[in-house]
Amino acid sequence: NRVVIAWEDADGVEDHVAFTILDSSGTTLVSKRTITAAITEYQEEINAAILPNGNVVIVCEAGGPSTEEDVGYAIIDRSGALVVPVTFIDRPQDIDEPGVAVTPGGNIVIVWTEEVGAAAPVDDVMYTVLSSAGDTIKPVTKLTDSAKNEDEPDVIVDNNGKVVIIYEQELSPDDRVDFAILDSNGNKQGTDKL
Repeated sequence: NRVVIAWEDADGVEDHVAFTILDSSGTTLVSKRTITAAITEYQEEINAAILPNGNVVIVCEAGGPSTEEDVGYAIIDRSGALVVPVTFIDRPQDIDEPGVAVTPGGNIVIVWTEEVGAAAPVDDVMYTVLSSAGDTIKPVTKLTDSAKNEDEPDVIVDNNGKVVIIYEQELSPDDRVDFAILDSNGNKQGTDKL
């Protein structure tokens, strides 16, 4: 019975990840708060998902410890307090388009694209699975491996805990949508294309 809205918020100096929590009728339960005051680089492409225990995971593309953008995530409780402070999935290459979904058992699935290859980098889809406490269940895993870009990943979970990751496969002359099905721990069950 809650809605969490998360967005990129500028304070005139830096961009921050902000959020508010509303009830199902739109009444504010938690006024606007930011979770990234300590980050000195930008945050963008922000997504959120509500865990079965009522906590919320927020993911973003942010300047973290690497020289490129990293995947950042934080977990907040119903009151808006940080349960897991902003944590970075330190990546060696530029990341983009992070998304998040939660399984019925409380696992957190985070997907993104990442440049791979030094000479002529292309974007591949990567993912990781975390527990509701932010502990790693499935380390960072490359879902795709192609000489062409895969873009616009998204993730959704069904009521049985099956995870579906969709993404755009760059082809010539037309692109197509591909997908992979994983179990709730991130083990690949199959792939196909639309």
